[in-house]
Amino acid sequence: MSTVATVELTEPEARKLTEKIRITAHNYADARQKLQQYVAEAKAGNAHLALGYASWTAYLSEVLGEEPMRLARGERQEMVQMLSAEGMSTRAIAPIVGATDRTVRYDLAEGGKNFPPEPVQGMDGKTYARQEPRSEAAEPPAPKRQPLTEQFFNTVYDLKRNVERLQKLTEDDRYPSNKVKVALKHESDLQRLAATLAEVLQTMNTN
Repeated sequence: MSTVATVELTEPEARKLTEKIRITAHNYADARQKLQQYVAEAKAGNAHLALGYASWTAYLSEVLGEEPMRLARGERQEMVQMLSAEGMSTRAIAPIVGATDRTVRYDLAEGGKNFPPEPVQGMDGKTYARQEPRSEAAEPPAPKRQPLTEQFFNTVYDLKRNVERLQKLTEDDRYPSNKVKVALKHESDLQRLAATLAEVLQTMNTN
């Protein structure tokens, strides 16, 4: 993780940085380095203290755990390694990456690192002995696939929330002065997404 200067954050600065962590975590596959940088800045600046959290791990657990991350296996293992290095327990990491405690332990063991017996910080601010991850012959079997209708529901729900976020951003008082810059960077992606959505809607045509 990148080294950042230790500068105490004010509450507004901590809130702004926290929102960046939330947004970047949602798109982790495309922005893992940026997420790591933001987390490093938040830790160095004691964002958890500025926002009244009992501990750094409690802060990370809430900020990153709002919605389980949907990560490929390799990306999940990388995220597990990063959060473990931040002192989080496997139980605290599991809901963040959308996996079981057992799978998180497997990810740590498969990483091939020799984890020192350093204590982990619980979300209550207390420290506890780190449990050594146990290696297993094979990763736990994947759970049964979620019904397709439920997958569609969850995906459409997430899409709706993200579209609403985009709409709110266009209502921000800073949007007019940044519209050209935003368009240059994102208009083509949004057009491709709109075309893809049109194709999906076409498949639903029952006429």
